Amino acid sequence: MTATDLPPKIEEALKISLSTLHEAEIECMIGGGLAAWAQGGPPSTRDVDLMVRGADARRAADALAAAGMETEEPPEDWLLKAYHDGVLIDLIHAPVGVPVDDDLFVRALDLDVVAMRTRVMALEDLFTTTLLALNDNALDYGPPLKMARAVREKVDWAAVRSRTGESAYARGFFALAAELGLAELAEPR
Repeated sequence: MTATDLPPKIEEALKISLSTLHEAEIECMIGGGLAAWAQGGPPSTRDVDLMVRGADARRAADALAAAGMETEEPPEDWLLKAYHDGVLIDLIHAPVGVPVDDDLFVRALDLDVVAMRTRVMALEDLFTTTLLALNDNALDYGPPLKMARAVREKVDWAAVRSRTGESAYARGFFALAAELGLAELAEPR
């Protein structure tokens, strides 16, 4: 994936945050919309999501602060935040439905992203966390549908469906995807 697909501020925030964490020897991986983008999805224009282990989250925030970024500890207990030139960098250490552990890092892909070799969250893990995060207060099917359209042939949808089956919002996503003609996401008959 070429860096020119990203807004310059997002690209710079991604490069600096990744290089800072790599230099601090903190294992991380790209998550969120950038993980989909790195695997053929639409460019992410909102923020940078980096997955880190819970034990490394504070150290990761401290490393970014030492690199000159403003950091914040929000009320949510599953992430820490940093800002580079107005771009939000989420340090996610406890996403819904998928622990940030050795298994998550094993499933991640090792890719060249913005001229750096780094780990990128597997699409099945990405869609699992994205769909399980949907709720009454955060109910926007647009981003996951855009990502799904772009990378649908690369995803084991049966695995995602199995991992998210208890969520009415995830079931709603799959129903909507089927109505939109995304046959690869439709429930097997």
